[in-house]
Amino acid sequence: LYLMLLLFAVMRKIEHGIGGTDAYGYLQKLDNFTSSFSTYLHSIQSKPLFSIEEPLFKLFLIWCNQFHDSHAVFLFVVYGSIIFNLLYFIKRVYCKGLNFFPIILSICVYLSSFNIIRSWWSASICLLSFCFILDKKYFKSLFLIIVASLTHYMGFCFLGVWGCCLLYDRMPNLFNRKNLFIVGIGVNFFLIVFQAFIKSFVADTKYSFYADLYG
Repeated sequence: LYLMLLLFAVMRKIEHGIGGTDAYGYLQKLDNFTSSFSTYLHSIQSKPLFSIEEPLFKLFLIWCNQFHDSHAVFLFVVYGSIIFNLLYFIKRVYCKGLNFFPIILSICVYLSSFNIIRSWWSASICLLSFCFILDKKYFKSLFLIIVASLTHYMGFCFLGVWGCCLLYDRMPNLFNRKNLFIVGIGVNFFLIVFQAFIKSFVADTKYSFYADLYG
C-alpha cells in the first residue's frame, strides 16, 4: 500500500496547470533556488524568524539540489514522509468497528497534498507528533512539532494541542466544564486585546495576508 500510494503521487504528470498548481510551483522554486548551505545560513543570521521563509524547508531545497534529478528526490522524500506519517497515524489511532475518522482524514490530507504540498507535509508531521502524544512521549512530539513548524509555520498552531494534552495528562481536574468555559473566554479576550500586536508581528512578511484575512 505504501509503495502504491508513493508511486501514484510521485509518478503523476506535473506541469503548468496539471498535477497541482502548488506542486509545479515548488518544482520551479527548487530549480531557481541555487544557494549553498553556508550562503543561506549566513543570509538569515540577523533576520527575525517570520521575516524569512521556513528555514528547514529552504535547507531541504538546497539538499535536494545536490542531486542530479532534484525533482525526483524532492517528490520521493516529501511524499514518502507524508504517506508514512499518515499510515502510522491510521495504525495508531484507528479502532476497528468504531470510527473511520483517521482514514477519512488521511485520505483528505493525501489527496490535498497533490496541490498544497508544504502545508500538508507539515500537517502530516503534526499527526505523527500526535501519536507520540498518545504514548505520552511529550519531548519527542514537541521535537516533531518544531520540525513541522520550520517546514511550514502553520505547524506552530499544533503547539496548542500539545499544551492541552500535556495539561490534561498532568492536571486532568482542570478540564471540567466550568474551567473550559473560562479558558474559552480568556482565549477570545487575548485575541481581541493582542490583535494589533499579532498583526504588527507579521507585518511586512508574506504572512501578513493571513492577519488581514482573519483580522
